Amino acid sequence: MNPDGATALLAAILTGTPSLPQAACRQRAPLFDDRHDGESVEQQRQRLDAARGVCQGCRAQAACHTALHVPRHGGIGVQAGRVLMAPPRH
Repeated sequence: MNPDGATALLAAILTGTPSLPQAACRQRAPLFDDRHDGESVEQQRQRLDAARGVCQGCRAQAACHTALHVPRHGGIGVQAGRVLMAPPRH
């Protein structure tokens, strides 16, 4: 993909995505990811529970919850205190 095409694709993906500068999850993305390579099911559960705990006290949770319902959203992991899981890998 040429650089202009990549820029246009990123702009299209991010259009309408709130920046949420007050979000407690900023700079902590790996905690909120769906899966980590080599992670056991129990390790994943504990990490996602910790991520949900961060969401519970977050001042940006309402805006994050609103962004969750944007039709183009295909995220997986924890968002707005909810666990969004990817389909199982085979």
